[in-house]
Amino acid sequence: MKKAISVLALISIFFVLCYKEVMQEHVDKHIVITEDSKVTFEIISRTGSFNDIASVEKEILEAYDIIHQELQVDDVSPLTIKIFVEKDRSATCYKNNMNEMTISENNDLVVHKLTHILLGYGLNFDASNGYLTQEGFAIYMESKYGKQSFPNFGISEHKMMKYLIDSNKEIHLSELIDGQYDGSLFRPFMMKQEDLTLQWISFIQAGSFITYLIDTYGLIKFKSIYNSRYLARRMEEVYGKDMNELEQDWIVYVRESQKELKRAEQKKIQSYVN
Repeated sequence: MKKAISVLALISIFFVLCYKEVMQEHVDKHIVITEDSKVTFEIISRTGSFNDIASVEKEILEAYDIIHQELQVDDVSPLTIKIFVEKDRSATCYKNNMNEMTISENNDLVVHKLTHILLGYGLNFDASNGYLTQEGFAIYMESKYGKQSFPNFGISEHKMMKYLIDSNKEIHLSELIDGQYDGSLFRPFMMKQEDLTLQWISFIQAGSFITYLIDTYGLIKFKSIYNSRYLARRMEEVYGKDMNELEQDWIVYVRESQKELKRAEQKKIQSYVN
């Protein structure tokens, strides 16, 4: 009996050691430094594929260059950003660390999340300055330079916005920037379908509105309102119109310039619409 137990114990130890060895084999690390030496990316892959690391390296450096060229950002302080590549995980930034992000092996939302990290989000990646300009600009950048992913899946944000208007599903901008309410729109608890729908609508509207502001008034003016704490007041100072006027101009533009979604496009958003 004792001999049998000893054998079982040895077998258990063997499997534990093998498991640890297998897990270690599937964790690959790679260091990438940007050309200007300002940012070091530590890419950590648990997919077991070197191709994933090479793909992420290429996309992350391209995204960094794009953000610099688009915004003419020259004052980036030296920093290290950890990028975790996981299987079957949607991209997200860790809320407790601005300089970490997790992406799926498909590299979804790389441009979106890197925009958040390089440009800032609140005081310390928090909701202190709301969500509208931060999420809206990240969607603008992802749509222009990234992949066909959430929330518009390669379809124009304005075209999506027209669908929301025609379906009477739009949310007033005053609610999207209300510090007491915006968290339930951009960061709901995801306990029910309605939460997913509200978040999707909020992201589409943020992307469409910010894209409208940039295309109409230019990127320099938008940079003046990005991540502003008192956004409504700041918009009026920069654009010479109050938020209601800007909202009406935007809605009119979307209604007059956009066509209805095609059937194939509607299928892409079925899971987000009640």
